Amino acid sequence: MIYAQVLVDGLTVGLMFALVAMGAALRGTGNFKPGMFVQTGTVIINIVLAPVLIFGWGPFDPQGISGAAVATFVAIAIGVAWISFYFLDKNAYLRFHFTDWKPKFRVWGRMLAIGCFSVGTDQVAIADAARRGMPVFNAPYASTRSVAELTMGCVVALARRLGDKNTALHQRRWDKSLAGAHEVRGHAIGLIGYGHIGQQVGLLAEAFGMRVLYYDIAKKLTLGLARPVAELDELLLPGVPELREAVHEQDQLAAAIHCVMQADAVHLGIIVLEHAVPPPLYSSCPAIARRRRA
Repeated sequence: MIYAQVLVDGLTVGLMFALVAMGAALRGTGNFKPGMFVQTGTVIINIVLAPVLIFGWGPFDPQGISGAAVATFVAIAIGVAWISFYFLDKNAYLRFHFTDWKPKFRVWGRMLAIGCFSVGTDQVAIADAARRGMPVFNAPYASTRSVAELTMGCVVALARRLGDKNTALHQRRWDKSLAGAHEVRGHAIGLIGYGHIGQQVGLLAEAFGMRVLYYDIAKKLTLGLARPVAELDELLLPGVPELREAVHEQDQLAAAIHCVMQADAVHLGIIVLEHAVPPPLYSSCPAIARRRRA
């Protein structure tokens, strides 16, 4: 029974693809009515046939949920047969050419492409793909907002010492102290790289009441109240050489968030690097770890 249901589901998906494809082809020629009539008819058939098979009305045995699947399959099959008549007419603008149904593997190979759900394509062997005629493309805006929101979540977590509190709680220590935990409102955030992600982080940071400073090697259109700085060193906290070295040692701006809390725990400086994957714990920042051990 399970195998039959899987078979019916698979055939239904295949027939649905054929129905939609033929309807789209007719719409492309300006003929909208056949697709609308056929799809409306399949819905009506499904509505009528589904309860009959589910509850076993008339000569049919009750089939439950399987009956709904069979009803859908029958309705789609009738729809495919119905709409196929529009392609079999000798005077039809679109007709079936069964000789063209032979698989063309070379054409299929040229249809292959590599899509990267990311900003860059450096994880793909571009040269090898080019030799095989496979295009490579990316989705530069796919995760921009998600990364920006994750960054601000980590900024708030760092300011509130969420990592320390989480570690203490897992060690069965309930630390209710507010020492070292601060609101981000009124603090400044420095963005190294003001690309798509940096701009979104800046807008979110402003909504949190933060002052936004950014540095970029190219002139960028400023969004909101963000303010550009002329030199990278203007974003780095004074007296923290380890942070300065951590940033300058990166060949590309692909480091994690670096944050430094002053000894008096009053000023929180956060440097966000473009295309970064921010760590959620204080202990992941060497500068903070050294200060806390001291």
